Amino acid sequence: MQDKAYSLLRIFTDELALSGDRPVFEVVLEKAKVHQLLGVTVLRGRVGFGHSNLIHASRFLDHNYPLVVEIVDEEGRLRSFVTEISAMRGIGMITIAPVEALLGARKDLA
Repeated sequence: MQDKAYSLLRIFTDELALSGDRPVFEVVLEKAKVHQLLGVTVLRGRVGFGHSNLIHASRFLDHNYPLVVEIVDEEGRLRSFVTEISAMRGIGMITIAPVEALLGARKDLA
């Protein structure tokens, strides 16, 4: 088992959300890699809505699926990362929750 406590950060957005001229999920993924966070996965939803009550789904000639960017790392590192991305346009809700990493966790280099 792992000795470190890990958390799961979830960033809710959608496929058409842009940060400048790039998709938000790509910018978040790139920044997470630069910060050397433990792991990132972008999940595509079928349908969803947030605080705006606007339904994000695939409609004829309009493909705007909801996305969730999941990032696992130590809570402090995730909270630091959130301060960098929180002003980014196109991000909806951000949540954080404790998780137990059974495999694939960061190994200390000693």
